[in-house]
Amino acid sequence: MTTKAKPARKAGARRPARQKAPSAVSPPSHLPPPLTDEQREAAIALLRSWREGDEADEQEQRETMEILRKALNEGRLPGYERFP
Repeated sequence: MTTKAKPARKAGARRPARQKAPSAVSPPSHLPPPLTDEQREAAIALLRSWREGDEADEQEQRETMEILRKALNEGRLPGYERFP
């Protein structure tokens, strides 16, 4: 089996330039269209409302954790509590 040798380049010869990708590339079809400014503002407002809601629920979460802690430790021997 014989292999062809690549033709030798001249000294100082440059490789051919690669083709550049087109500057205006359309987005892939599996992505949703970009959000409008109105939709973007609505999404930001929703995220902020969730964050504020979390701060308001903090006291309720503490009370729930205390009830859970008591229930998990109920009936366990001293020194073997899950939440001492």
